[in-house]
Amino acid sequence: MLQIIGSVVVIGCILGGFVAEGGHILALWHPFEIVIIVGSAIGAFLISNPMKVVKAAFAGAIAAVVVTYALGRSVGAAQMTGALVLAGVTMATFTAAVQTFVQQHDGLIEVDSRPGHTEFQILLPLDS
Repeated sequence: MLQIIGSVVVIGCILGGFVAEGGHILALWHPFEIVIIVGSAIGAFLISNPMKVVKAAFAGAIAAVVVTYALGRSVGAAQMTGALVLAGVTMATFTAAVQTFVQQHDGLIEVDSRPGHTEFQILLPLDS
């Protein structure tokens, strides 16, 4: 909850200060900048990872989008936001990359999950 409140405060202060100094909010909207940033991030990801990680990450991202869409439809499609999809894709990509790294190093991921609490432990051998 604090992350949400903190994010709202940061964004509110940035946009509020921008408008207070005479800036126009639409001046911040640059759709092609988003294409450049996202394209660069995907390109860097492709360059810096082996194909096994790339495949796992994209499979996880697609699964996250499908699950998020399905959850959004069950709650009401109007409630599903782009931020939720982005969070799901980001988490799936990170999870796939970590899982591949741990597997490549003969490690183990343990999960302890119960209502209100989820804990992950990553165990890596000292000799690898």
